[in-house]
Amino acid sequence: MQFMWIFILILTTIPISSSTFILPSIKSVNIYNDSAVNIIWKFNPLEEYPFVVNLTVVIFKLNTTDVYRSKNFIMNDKDLMHFSSFIVVDNHFLKANAYYAGGIEYKVSSNGNTSSGFGFSAYILELFKMAKTPIPREKTSTKVTSNSAIVSMYWPKEIPLFELEMNAQLNGWNTTSPVETITNDIYLIKNFRFGNLLPGTRYRVETKCTRKYVSNIVSSESQSSVDIIRTSFFK
Repeated sequence: MQFMWIFILILTTIPISSSTFILPSIKSVNIYNDSAVNIIWKFNPLEEYPFVVNLTVVIFKLNTTDVYRSKNFIMNDKDLMHFSSFIVVDNHFLKANAYYAGGIEYKVSSNGNTSSGFGFSAYILELFKMAKTPIPREKTSTKVTSNSAIVSMYWPKEIPLFELEMNAQLNGWNTTSPVETITNDIYLIKNFRFGNLLPGTRYRVETKCTRKYVSNIVSSESQSSVDIIRTSFFK
């Protein structure tokens, strides 16, 4: 069977405010079927500055070196709208249940000045899976006694990663105990133990999970959360 790439562009005319400048980035990725995804990107230039932007949708297949690049799009200051690109790729690239990360390569020219780079939705690659089932997410749990706390952080093992860092702090301090790493069928788990706590006392727990999906992309994604725990009064 001959290898074939199919690309269909659908333009949507959704007006956007020009009061805030937003570089080209992926807004969302919707799965159409096993061999097609709907990529929606956003770009909001400042209307008072004439511009020309060249952008390309780039998709990385995680745990491989496979990369897909769309055709190059050229927009000018007349194109103040959202664009939706419907990309259809045959199953040589998109595989059922495989993980991918997408981003936008761009070059913006305005008044003779040029800015180029790799644009990310919220400064990250947009992770997606070729399946209708939801992507599993990281989670945390805490076990508390009168004088100790164990903060457990869980990362889904099915999501391919290049780098992963997880850390937990109590009132802004790292644990002085060794961090325990264990796995089960679903998660990679790190346990952070904090001791010598006061009974009946509130503590601030902050967790941070930083991951990098693609080796040659500098940007990484971080997820932080803050919670308040209280130790018990009795052992």
